[in-house]
Amino acid sequence: AGVKLKDADLIGLPVRIVVSPKTLKEGQVEIKPRNGEFYRVALAEAIQSVSGLLKN
Repeated sequence: AGVKLKDADLIGLPVRIVVSPKTLKEGQVEIKPRNGEFYRVALAEAIQSVSGLLKN
């Protein structure tokens, strides 16, 4: 998985969303903007959060 995440950074994806067994168990996903830090949001809020990042 680390190689895929590194590749996403190298090609410059604007937002990276990580869904793992651990975060799903907690009802969350991890979001990382290209120039920011990881943060977690509830699954129900993920689309709204990513949409807001892409608009800015």
